[in-house]
This record gives sequence, C-alpha cells and structure tokens, in this order.
Amino acid sequence: MPIFLKKALLTAVLWTFVIISNSLTADHVDGGEISYKHIRQGKYQIYLTLYRDCNECEFNKVGCLDITKLNVYASQSFQGASSKVGELSLSFLKREDLSPLCKGVSSKCAGGISTIGTEAWTWSTLVDLDTFNRDYCEFEIGIRVENRKAVYSTSKQPFYTHAIINRCNKQENNSAVFNAKPIHHLQIGESQSYSLLASDIDHDSLSYHLVKSQKSKDVSISYPLGVSAAKPISVQCNSTCDYEPKAWPVQGFGIDSFTGICSFTPNTANQKGFLVIEVREWRVVNGVMKLVGLTRRDLLLTTVNGQNRSTKLTLYESEVFNCDKSKLQKDIGVNDPLALGKADSVYLSIFSPRGKSSIGDSRSKNNVFDAIYEYMPHPGSRAYDFITIVASDNHCPLEQVSYSTIVVRYPEAPKASSLLRNKKCNVLECTALQVPKSNEYNLWVLHDESGSQVSQFSGRKGSWNLDSAGLYSVKHEVVNTQNMCNSVIWDTILIEDFKLITGASKFPKKICAKQEYALNIHPIGGIGPFKKTWNSMYISDSFPIAIHQDTNISVWIEDSRGCEYNYAATVDVFAETEVKVIDTGFCFSNGAPYPLNELIEISPKKSQMILFSIIEGLGSLFRRGDSSYAYTTSHIENSRFATSVIDENSCRYYDTLSLDIVRPLAAEMVSSKSICNNFGLINLHDISEKKINGGYWYGSSIVVKNNQFFFPNGKTGKYSFFYVHNHRGCVFEDSIRIELKEAPIISFMQPRQINLCTSSAAIKLLANPLGGSWVNTDGSDGTILPSQRYLSQAVSTVKYVFLDQTNGCKAEDSIKIEINPAVEFSIPSDITFCSNERKAFDVEIENSSVATQFSSDGDIEVERIGDKVFVIAAKKVKNAVELTSIRLKIKALEGCEDQNITVPIRIKPVPKVGFSPKDETGCSPFTFEANTLTVNNVRPDWFEWRLNGKIVGNKSTVKHRITEPSGYTLALTAGLEGCQSETVTVRLQVLETVKPKIQSDPTSKIISQDYPFITFTDHSISQIEYTRLWDLPDAKVSNLTATNPWVNYPGDTGVYTVVLHLKTLEGCESKDSINIYLAPKYSFFIPSAFSPNHKGPNKNEWFRPFGDELTNYHLGVYNSLKNKVFETEDFYQGWDGTTPRGDAQAGIYIWVIKGRNSRGVLIEHQGLVTLLR
Repeated sequence: MPIFLKKALLTAVLWTFVIISNSLTADHVDGGEISYKHIRQGKYQIYLTLYRDCNECEFNKVGCLDITKLNVYASQSFQGASSKVGELSLSFLKREDLSPLCKGVSSKCAGGISTIGTEAWTWSTLVDLDTFNRDYCEFEIGIRVENRKAVYSTSKQPFYTHAIINRCNKQENNSAVFNAKPIHHLQIGESQSYSLLASDIDHDSLSYHLVKSQKSKDVSISYPLGVSAAKPISVQCNSTCDYEPKAWPVQGFGIDSFTGICSFTPNTANQKGFLVIEVREWRVVNGVMKLVGLTRRDLLLTTVNGQNRSTKLTLYESEVFNCDKSKLQKDIGVNDPLALGKADSVYLSIFSPRGKSSIGDSRSKNNVFDAIYEYMPHPGSRAYDFITIVASDNHCPLEQVSYSTIVVRYPEAPKASSLLRNKKCNVLECTALQVPKSNEYNLWVLHDESGSQVSQFSGRKGSWNLDSAGLYSVKHEVVNTQNMCNSVIWDTILIEDFKLITGASKFPKKICAKQEYALNIHPIGGIGPFKKTWNSMYISDSFPIAIHQDTNISVWIEDSRGCEYNYAATVDVFAETEVKVIDTGFCFSNGAPYPLNELIEISPKKSQMILFSIIEGLGSLFRRGDSSYAYTTSHIENSRFATSVIDENSCRYYDTLSLDIVRPLAAEMVSSKSICNNFGLINLHDISEKKINGGYWYGSSIVVKNNQFFFPNGKTGKYSFFYVHNHRGCVFEDSIRIELKEAPIISFMQPRQINLCTSSAAIKLLANPLGGSWVNTDGSDGTILPSQRYLSQAVSTVKYVFLDQTNGCKAEDSIKIEINPAVEFSIPSDITFCSNERKAFDVEIENSSVATQFSSDGDIEVERIGDKVFVIAAKKVKNAVELTSIRLKIKALEGCEDQNITVPIRIKPVPKVGFSPKDETGCSPFTFEANTLTVNNVRPDWFEWRLNGKIVGNKSTVKHRITEPSGYTLALTAGLEGCQSETVTVRLQVLETVKPKIQSDPTSKIISQDYPFITFTDHSISQIEYTRLWDLPDAKVSNLTATNPWVNYPGDTGVYTVVLHLKTLEGCESKDSINIYLAPKYSFFIPSAFSPNHKGPNKNEWFRPFGDELTNYHLGVYNSLKNKVFETEDFYQGWDGTTPRGDAQAGIYIWVIKGRNSRGVLIEHQGLVTLLR
C-alpha cells in the first residue's frame, strides 16, 4: 500500500478516535499525575500515571477510555501557558496493583473476592521542546478525560491534570517524583496522615499546597457549600475548625507546606471527595528564589466503615539539628490500638531522598511498638533534609498507613574567637571577638596551674580578680541557643607577680576657706612608683586646693603593676570671716593722725587681729594703746597699706587699703550774669566761669536739674544760685546772681509748612514783629519763586530773625517750603483687543501718586492692577468691531492740580466654532473626518486641529487615520485677525483590532498529494480576547475555530487560499490570508530486481531510482537482519551489489529513500529489491 494511503487511513482512524472518545466515560479514573525527566537540551521524557478503579473497565479496551495523547500548551513568559502548541502520542509502559490490602488478600484487580482494587497505569512519551517556537519558555503538559465519577454534583465532570516545565529561567528541570502509593479508602473516625514521599533529583526546595481539582485547563470544578480544596470531605473539627495536626484525633483538614504531611480525621461514611496536592519546585536563580516546575497528584477519596484503628507515630524529635552532619540514631514509637480485640503487626519503613537511612526491627509490648532509626546525611551542601517514617499495620482486609516527617537541619556551628588580657594587677579580662548574634551565648571557665576549676561566668566580656600570680587556662565555649550547636577553644595566660594596695594615710579634717593647701596621701602596699589622680582629672603627687565650702576630695592610686586603690574623704571648711576694706581720704592737716582700723569692717565680730604695713606713703604708722593703728604724714599724697586679718581659727585674710591726703580747695567765679529768657537749657557751670570740676548747684526759686542745669521758661527778673564742693573733707562754697531778660516772640502770616507746585505763581512770606530779616528766601523781602527754587532745593527751610534794640534779645523762627513737580503722563494712542480676552495696558505717569479714579461705558469692564496698570475686557463677545473709550483721573502731588484723560479703545470680534461629528468609537485603524461649524457671524481665517495635543490639520475640515487603540481627544481652535476662539473637543475611542498572522507547518506552504496534510497556527498578536474562524474552501478540517487546525486537501493540485477571520468581543474584525500550493505526487521508477554480474540488461547493473532529482537525498539498503549494507547521498550513485567484505549474497534487500522534490516537499519511500547472481 502506498505510504500516502497509509497516512490517510491513519488520519481517518484518528478522526474516528476523536469522535468515539467524546462518548466514552471515565468512571474508572480515580486520579493521577504527570511527571517528567530531563534527558538533554530541550528533550524531556514525560510520564502519565492514572489510577484505575478495578471495579470498572480497563483502559484502552473496547467501550472504555483510550489513553493515547497529551496536550502541550506554551507561553513566552512564566504567566500561564495559554496557547496550545501541539499533542504528544503516548506509549504504554506498565500497570501495577496498588490496592491497600493486607498480605494474603487478593484485590479486585488480581481477580480476588475483595471489592477494593486500585491499579496504576503508566504511559510515556518523549518531547523535544526546542522544536516549538523558540520564544516559548513555559510549557504545560496536560490531559483531559470526560465524565469522571459524580462527586460534588449529580452530573459527572471531566478530569484534568497537568505538570508545568518552566524554562523561562534559562534552566532545565526534573519534576518531583511521588514515591508513596495513592490513598483512596479512608476509615471514618480514624486519623489519617498521608505523604507523597516526594523526591527531586535536582535537590530543589519543594512546597506543598492543597488546590482545586480541575475539569479542563485553567477551569476548576465547582465545590458545594461545606467542602473546598482545603477541606474536600467532612472531618472532625474543633469549634472553629482550625487545623490541629498534633491533636489526637487530628482536628480539621490541612497540609504542612514544608514537610508535605496531610492529616485529617474523616467523620462521615460513604462520602467522596477530591484531594489534590500540588508540589512546587523552587530554586535560587541569580540570587532570587524562582518557581522552576510544578506537578500534582489528584486523588478520589472514599470514606468507609471499617474495623481497623489508626496507627499513631510518635517522633520524640520532629526537628533534629545535626551541626557536624554526623550519623544520627533516634527513637520512634508507634501505638496501634487493638481492632476487634486483635493486635496487628506493624511494619516500619524509612524514606530519605538524599542521605542513607535504615530502621531497626520494631519491638512490641501491649501493641505499642518502638524502634531506632539511623540516618547518615548526604555530604553535599544543603540547609536541611527530610526523613519520613512510614508505619503500616497489615490489618486485614484494609490496612492503615501513617506517615510522619522529621526535619534534619544542618546549622553552621558558631565560631569561637577570644582575647585574654592581664590588663592590670590581678585582673584577667576575657573578650569574645566573633561577630555577636542574638541567639548565641558565651561561657568562660577558669582553671589554675593544677587544672582545677576556679570560676566561670557567661557573657561576651568579663573578668576575674585573681588571688595569686601564675599560669591560668581559660575554656571559651560558644553555644547557639536555638539548636545547641557549639564550639570550644582553650587558651592560657601568665599572670605576673603583684601586690595589692591595702590602704593609705588620711587628709586633714578642716582647713581655712579660700586659702591654698597642698593635699598629699601615702599608699600602704603596692609596688612603686605610684601614679595619683586627684578628683579624676589632676595627676600629681600632691593636690593644691583653695576651697570656700566643705568639699569631697578623691584620689585614685595606681602602682607599677596596675594595682589600684581609691580613697575619698570630705574636707571641711571653717566658717569664713567677711572682711571689707573702705578706701577713703582726708583733708590735709599737717601732722594730724589718720585712724586706720575704723576703715576695716569685719563680720562676724569675733576675736581677731588686724595688722597694717605701708606699701606706698611718706608718713609713718604707729600703734595706739587700744592696739589700733594710725597714720601721720606732713605731705599731700596717695598712700596704700597692706592689711592682714587673723580670725579665731588662725585663718588669715589679706587685702590692700588706699588713703588719699588732699589739699583744701581754692576757686574763682563771676558773681552776676544777664541772659535772655528765650534761651533753652542753661548750664550754671559754664556761665559762672568756675575753674573747678564736681560739686553741685541749687537755686532759691528755680529748680536746678542734675546739679547744674535750669530752664528760664519765659521768666523775667533776678535769681540767685549757690554752689557747694566737698573733696575728702575739704569744702568750697560760692554763689551767682542771674538776671532773665524778656525776648521777642515771632508769628507767621502763612502756615509753617507750605506745599507749592512748579507751575505755581511767586508768593511773599509775612511775619511779626515787623522789621526782621529773612534768611534763605528768593528775595530779601521774603519772596519765594517755585519754578526757580525747585531746581536747587525742592524742600527747604526759610528763617526769620528779629533783634530787640532795647535789651539786645534776639528771636528767630522758620517755615518749611516743599515744591512738587506738575503731573506728566502719556497713554497708548490706540488700544485694540479681542472681545473674548482681557487686555492690560500701562498709563505712563510721572509726578503722580496714583490714577485713583476711572470710568467707562456699559460695554467695558475696567480693573486696576497696581498703581498704573489697567486691565479691560468686553462684557460680551462682539460680532463686529466696536469703538469706545475709558476715562481716567490722575491724582497730582500735593500742591499741584489733578489731571483728567481719555483713552480710546477698539474691540475686535471673535469667531465661535463647533464641529461635527460628536464623540465617536471605532476599530483600529480608524479614520475620522470632521467639519468646522460657525456658531456666530464671525468667519475664521485660520484653523488648528489637534489630536491628543499633536497638530493634525489646519483647514476647516480634517481627515486623519489612527492606528493605535486608545482614547483620544480631538480639539479645534479657530481665529480671525489674531483673535482666537475657545477650543472645542470631542472624544474618540479607538478599539483594539487583533493583528492577524497565519503560520503554516510546513513553512514552505507547499504540500504534495503524496501527503496532502498541513497545520495552520493562529500566531496573531493580541492582549484581548477574540474569536476566530478559518475559511478553508476545498479542505477537510475538524474545527474551524481551533488555534492550530490540522487540514487535509484531498482535491486536485493547485493554489488554495487560506483566510483567518478574527473578531474581538467589541466587534472589531481583521483577517489574514496565505496561499498554499498542492503539488502532484512525486513519481519515479525503482527496479524490483537487479543483476550486477553482467548477466542481465545493462540498466540493471546498478540499483538506483530513476526520475527527477531529489535534494537532501539519502538512499539506504539493509539486509534481512536490518543491517545496513549500502548508503549514499548522491542521487545518481547506485548500489553495485557489493559490501566492504565483498559481493553481497543474492537475496531480497530492504531499501529506504528520503529527499525533497523541487517544491521542497518531503518524499519518503521504502520497499524491497531482489539481488540476482
């Protein structure tokens, strides 16, 4: 039969399978899983295991489900493989009876009488992921079968399971492998523990999760109220149904995500549920923990009334710390309660994915078992390992299996590092040098020369005060308080001879205040020389002090070996005697004694002695009969004496005394004066013309201020004033007679401040009494010329002076003259603005404070901004040019006249526009057209269209094409003679249209009638959902909406057009099309026999095909044992019937030809040829 007919028949069989399989049931599927193993590069071996209920039909039997293929989905990033990219054909490997029955009982699968029977059926396939689009990096391998047993609803639901290969991290992976049997039958009232016993040859970190059962890719089944993926069946619960795996019986339902132990206690008979455990593989990639793979086991659970009791595993340590990765030996216990009064045997096994483990025989007493397990860790680097203990009680007929996991951790032992120092004297100081950690403590143990323990302490730093010198050993141990890992180091140190300081001499008990002392102290013991530190800062053998109150004094003494002694005491101070020296003087009296003791004031007045000595002076001291001192001199001088006061405590107080001896005063001053009463403050010192300083004045009827001043205050007449001066007892007195004369009073006819303008006329100033003179006027008669005067002194003072010829008194007064410039201004000659805008203009004003008043007609609004800036606006938009004005009043400076001005205004009209159409929505690429609408009678002379701010037109109409889907704003602005309209906008919503792309396999788009099959794939680019429809005239296809339909062209040769129609949910349509070429069958002649020994026709001397040349050509010839005897890649080279060993034997040989014809179509043929001799 020709090969293409075989392929066509195979295709028909496959189509028949699809149609038939949709009607089959899958009641016999109790669950399953998919795993995979990496072979090399992109090649993976995929394994499918399905669990069959042996009470149902067998797989791949007539009327039952055929398991033949897996689906492959892929995506370009690790966000969920969304696109189906292919199918994988499965090869059956094995079936295995996994029924949980005791020894000696045959399951339903083995033909026994038990109704319990579970089989595991396993298939395999090989896939090369590199043959798919190289952009794909996440692959989901899945299988979906119809009509699983009805569990949570009355209707049956499909079954779907899958595994994920993540190559997005540029790393290959092996999936986790489940080494535990599945569980299906659960006895109610008995606590269950279950583990997948997962292992991973890549040593990735595994996490375990309860997830929803699926009925198809990315679609989970529906769970009724009361059950969920986290609690698929009814279980025994506490009041809040919290998961308590350590309680017995177990409360709630849950799984340890770290160890994978799932535990619960079923409490309802004849209940079914789906338990799905998903295992995720994690690996550190470039310093970040990444998910590298995923697989799951989906199981159908059924609860039954049984008589067996659960075995309870007791791990005395569920977490073990093994600091040095040494061999572990630990005890375990198992309690298997009696069932129907019978005791079961318990079989223990141990599962460890990495290290070597074993478990001893269990020992039993009253159905309580114990055993010892051993575990030797794997030498590789890893932070932890798992050991799972499995206990099976071999109860008949249904056994109970329990799982419990021990976590073996390998923490790094702490690193001990220390420093020992004999820092001083007898002190041994210990310091930990390793980096401090909160979960570590340090222990120090001291041993003497004989090895005896002396003392110990804990902490990072501490010290001992030793009793004697010698060689000491110190043990330093660092312990991790979380895992009790430790490290120990020893060190020794030699302590040299020392002698402790045991005491010292004392300080004096009391001293005089503020008097200098040198304190000292002498140590008892120690080894000199000694160092003394007083009050923690002064280092000296003695300590100079001068204190005024009771003071604490301390001294720290250190000898040459660092031995220390501290002494402190309070030094009291005698009550201080206050001494005050009064510096004074005396009026000279030749030879008279001057008493000194009365110049010293002492408190309190107790028994004391006062001593004097001359420092400076020409006189002499003598002591009177009462022991007081006096001083005599025949000179006028300044004398100084040293004083010494000795109180009752013998405390001395020193000071100096100054004594001035002065001569009597002699001075002269005038006896009378005449003064006008318009004088201000009069100084008596000055007018009396006295020659001495100091002293004071007083008057008989006029008050004297500050001992020397008085005010006439308009008084007239004669007044007496007296002067007194006392210096060191020498007194001088005198007086003066002063006559106060009446002065003239000036009054002005004008104000005292006159404001004038430069444009003002001349004025004449007038004052009384007449006959005076003007100072600083523009004429001697008091004339003021404003315009002339402004140039030199805009602000000035003019003075008027008058002299009374009768008494010689003179008076003067002044007027302030201020001259301001007249107002000057300029305004714009023409102010023009658009009727929809506000126009600001300046009035250029000089010599003015501000334009304070303005007015306009009713069509203009005026607003002043600042002093001289105005903003104007029309009250409404105009349709024609309007002429108007505003009026301003300019405020002049003081003394000048205000100014009124008129400003002409021209208002221009502004167009008001709109456009059609209004807001629109369209599919990309979207072309819109818009026209300008004029609302008022003003027609624009320019236009500007903007799309999202970008200019797209400058005429009254616009047409533009938008390619990117998004929301857009179309804005129109128009204008006339520089006046711009308000901008009007509409919203344009451009919806996404899928960018279609068809890809064919073969990519050459050429097929042959030898094999008229081709696969089309929708490679369209889209971020949104859409529907597809293939337009495939003259072709046979299974599904016109599939992503990658497999198409058969059974017709004549020629060109066929393929069209892919796409439509989004919002109605946007697009399409792509390609042409394929169906070529005729390739034909050539191949002889069925040949004779290379020249006995037949010459053309049969060689065996080779005759016809059009093939490229990528290969001819192979094989004997009956399928051993190759000849091959060539040269189309024109034939086989001459020889082999490397000589002539080939006559007989029948197999030939295989492969190559591509001129259209690139792959040609494969094989057949038989007879070699004749």
